[in-house]
Amino acid sequence: MIRPEADNTVFLHSQPLLTSAKRHALLSLGKHTRGLFLRYQEILKKTFYYAGINVYPADCLVDLADIKCQFIL
Repeated sequence: MIRPEADNTVFLHSQPLLTSAKRHALLSLGKHTRGLFLRYQEILKKTFYYAGINVYPADCLVDLADIKCQFIL
């Protein structure tokens, strides 16, 4: 589940263990600007789906100019 924090960091809490390839793919998403937000949302949902993590649309709606993702795996 993705949870927005006060300091504009989005934390991903995942239950399943991810392979190093999947972890690398997630971490390489990095920082995105507002213009790429919808695409980012789509990539997140698809990537996490294939990684075995349930991501619901409401969890992805974080309206930030710059999104910094920190993955807690």
